[in-house]
Amino acid sequence: MLIEIKRQSGKRSETNNEELALLYWATVVFKAGSIDKRPHATHVLIDDNRAVCTDGNRMHVVELNREYKPGLYRVFKRAKTHMILFLTDIDPAVKYPQYKSMFEVIERKDSKSIPVLNFIDPIESSGAYARIIRETKVVAFNFGFLSDLNGIFDGYFDGPEKLAAFVDCKKTAFIMPLIG
Repeated sequence: MLIEIKRQSGKRSETNNEELALLYWATVVFKAGSIDKRPHATHVLIDDNRAVCTDGNRMHVVELNREYKPGLYRVFKRAKTHMILFLTDIDPAVKYPQYKSMFEVIERKDSKSIPVLNFIDPIESSGAYARIIRETKVVAFNFGFLSDLNGIFDGYFDGPEKLAAFVDCKKTAFIMPLIG
């Protein structure tokens, strides 16, 4: 099974181009030229109309517009205008983190939620970093991962040294704590 998505033009291309942009954002967690052998660090999990990607420190989850066959997909080509994924025979239940339980931090009533603005703008992002630290006392994760969040996200925090989740409509980013 092969998934190929190319940027298109015209009225009917909006859904296709959104899907391409979502998958491109999700796969930003993979290190370019990585020789990592762990399937979860090099493959996209497609499950329940979601694409899930992780490098072990952060996880990006996107809501897909179309249904694809569930499984682990190897990224063959990754570009802003063209993406190719192919289905592997690796069992995702054995080789991929249980991402669904991570959504509990968003759904729980006692997790702290604060709006987080655009991390692309240096002035806005410095304010967002300060707001995260002040509101949650969370300083134990790699703030460099926040640069992936281009848009307006709501942040959900379980407390210091715990999972942080950032949500923007169809995109969710989880940042695992740094335990020293």
